[in-house]
Amino acid sequence: MALISRRLQRLTWGVRNPFSGFYLHSPTANFFSTLTHLSFPATVDDFEAEHLIPFSTLRFQSLYSFKIGSWDVDASEPCTALTQFLIAHPTLHELALGYASDGLFYGDLDPNVIRPDMLPNLQRLEAHARIVTMLAEKDCKCLDDISSLSTGQGLYHNALDDVEDMLMQLAMRNGLPRVNHLSFMAGDWASDREDNGDFFSWMEGFADICPNLEVWSGPLPKISLNMLTLVLGRFAKLQEIEERSWSVSELSSTTMIDVVRRIASQCPSLRHFDLKAQLKPQRYTIFRDSAGLMSSTVLSSLNDEFWLSDNWS
Repeated sequence: MALISRRLQRLTWGVRNPFSGFYLHSPTANFFSTLTHLSFPATVDDFEAEHLIPFSTLRFQSLYSFKIGSWDVDASEPCTALTQFLIAHPTLHELALGYASDGLFYGDLDPNVIRPDMLPNLQRLEAHARIVTMLAEKDCKCLDDISSLSTGQGLYHNALDDVEDMLMQLAMRNGLPRVNHLSFMAGDWASDREDNGDFFSWMEGFADICPNLEVWSGPLPKISLNMLTLVLGRFAKLQEIEERSWSVSELSSTTMIDVVRRIASQCPSLRHFDLKAQLKPQRYTIFRDSAGLMSSTVLSSLNDEFWLSDNWS
């Protein structure tokens, strides 16, 4: 760590024991004023959570982006420490609190410490549905300004209630008026369900609270093409769809281009449909005439760089 440049701006601590390892070396660090991006992608367990408490006392004057990996912690003290750390860093524009779509745990906050004025510059948020609910319940003003939200519920036993509670709390305030990019992880539990009326209901809820949505991304559970077309048509300004799994049922005689054109007929602003649920990701580009009517649809391959990018700064 002593060899790291004093002008370091980005740091990913990809080894085990992220917080303990970082904190043990931090007294020799000289980059607290320059570091803008800090990422701890490794899983945070109970052992690591104890070290999160002293880590939370560190201050990074220019911190722009902060990410932690999936969370497997039972104690409440680390949640309090993490919340206090976030409050102490109003410069944050990007925040990712790890959770897995196939997991039971997620990065948690302390609702008793959350403040309405925290994270005043936040633009991008990735967090479990219950975290978004907490922020809405505390009337956090940052929800009025974020432009990108990635959320879901994983395999937590109250998965259905978590999403419904989030949508209800967001609808009770101002919704998400500036969100133009939404990524929703329905959870692996939904992949084998034959009846996904819940998913349809959630998407309608998102359409109500995200009136300015332009990009929708996420895996799809089993759903009919009629239902998918109907619900996507609720997003009046939708320009791009990114599908990360494809379980939509359609007639065997229907080609994928026909499917895309059918969806585009209900989404008048749609320009791109990216299908990433296969070995070679594909992009369908919809061209329209001056009146907004579809004139042609072109299929192309997404390059590896585009496919691997998560669009975070």
